[in-house]
Amino acid sequence: MPEWLIDLLNNPVALTAIGTAFVTPILGFLANFFMRRTSPPGPVAYDARDLPEHPLLISAKVHLADEDMDVVRDIGREVERISDQVQLVQDRLDLLMRRPT
Repeated sequence: MPEWLIDLLNNPVALTAIGTAFVTPILGFLANFFMRRTSPPGPVAYDARDLPEHPLLISAKVHLADEDMDVVRDIGREVERISDQVQLVQDRLDLLMRRPT
């Protein structure tokens, strides 16, 4: 073994520097490999309709069903209104087509 290598291995500061230069990247790689850096999972969103039947939860479920039905009814009214407007436009076009020029 060469003399300079023996002197290098006997010097604690040099040995620490060499060890840090080689060991730290290896340990960092192993840490990244085994403990992958991912974002934490988001909070789980529960729907009240998926909860088990419980007397205190029944009113919440009924309330949600009422809100959903109100939305469906509102959409139905809007569709009827649009359908009536389309029918009026069609009637006007028919009258315009029938008018003699």
